[in-house]
Amino acid sequence: MAIKEVLERWPQAEIRIFGAFGGRLDHHLASVFLPSDPEIAPFMSQLYLMDKQNYLCYRPAGHHTILPIAGYTYVAFMPVEGASIQIEGAKYPLNQTNYFKKAIYGSNEFINQPITLTIDRGYALIVYSKDGK
Repeated sequence: MAIKEVLERWPQAEIRIFGAFGGRLDHHLASVFLPSDPEIAPFMSQLYLMDKQNYLCYRPAGHHTILPIAGYTYVAFMPVEGASIQIEGAKYPLNQTNYFKKAIYGSNEFINQPITLTIDRGYALIVYSKDGK
């Protein structure tokens, strides 16, 4: 409800939620799938969830340039709502020649260039992560 209130008052706001992944699993998943709410979905590109090891953002259907974030070693892509994705410019590309359907494409890496992500419908979660200490 707080996110909806912020977006109603400031529709251009960038919302960063810290500590969204700790505690109960049901609360964790509710945070991760915020864009499943039709009132929040149009603003998904403005939402960021993070903790000391992970940084999560969202991108709707279309073509997107994904840039590295300093300090994060890995990047993962999770298509949602039946989406198919294409990943180019990453250590492990995913395209028509090697596509296979799965829930999340994890442990990818940047290779000194941005990654191009194409989503045919729905949206994708993008998870930047680093190993814990």
